[in-house]
Amino acid sequence: MKLYSVGEVSELLKISERAVHSLVRQGKLGCIEITNRRRRFTEEHIREFLAASTRTPRTPKKVDSVSPTLLDYKAMEQIKRGGDPGLTGGSAKAALREEMRQWR
Repeated sequence: MKLYSVGEVSELLKISERAVHSLVRQGKLGCIEITNRRRRFTEEHIREFLAASTRTPRTPKKVDSVSPTLLDYKAMEQIKRGGDPGLTGGSAKAALREEMRQWR
């Protein structure tokens, strides 16, 4: 069984030696403590850390051709400028408020 020093682990993980010690203190990286500052690591310690730190990529959300929030923003901008987004006067604001309530 090969034991790795803090320096070797820092090179493998491409992080500083200080970061390796920090990961050990946080309990994220296991080790064999020889003394307070002398630690050795097995391949298993390193593999467990990497497995726990690995994230699976998120799948992108399906996006409609036009975002509803963008539509609301454009409609509200038209109302502010006195334009008509398809409805007139206060009914446009009321329709937008109602639609936004439904999204919550």
